[in-house]
Amino acid sequence: MSSPDKATIYFAEPAEDVKPAKEFWEALDETVRGKFEAIFKTLRRDGWVGDEDKLKKIEGDIWEFRVRGKKHYRLFVGKRPEGKWYLTHGWEKKSNKTPRRQIERAKRIMRQVDERLAKQDLRQSKGKGTGT
Repeated sequence: MSSPDKATIYFAEPAEDVKPAKEFWEALDETVRGKFEAIFKTLRRDGWVGDEDKLKKIEGDIWEFRVRGKKHYRLFVGKRPEGKWYLTHGWEKKSNKTPRRQIERAKRIMRQVDERLAKQDLRQSKGKGTGT
């Protein structure tokens, strides 16, 4: 019998039908996706990835999944409470330094995701009665 996942990974959707990380994901070859999936499996099972070569904190609640091979790939992710991780976007890394624009893009996407989630929560709470 397996225990429940300690983390859940989502494709961030900053706007209706807009999923930059999913578009990046679908363009990756199977080998690279398999490497990312191995990292995700560890995260779901343990709630954490202890290897900084695979998951690195970038800034605030923005983290980076890292895969190396012939090329280096990155998937930015926003970490939220209750083990929720939102993949924001990905790219092929071509230099040693993470471009500031990629960090800002991840922050912007997560702000948009948080706004959408807050609106969903508000709509759900308005639909519930007080029970009295």
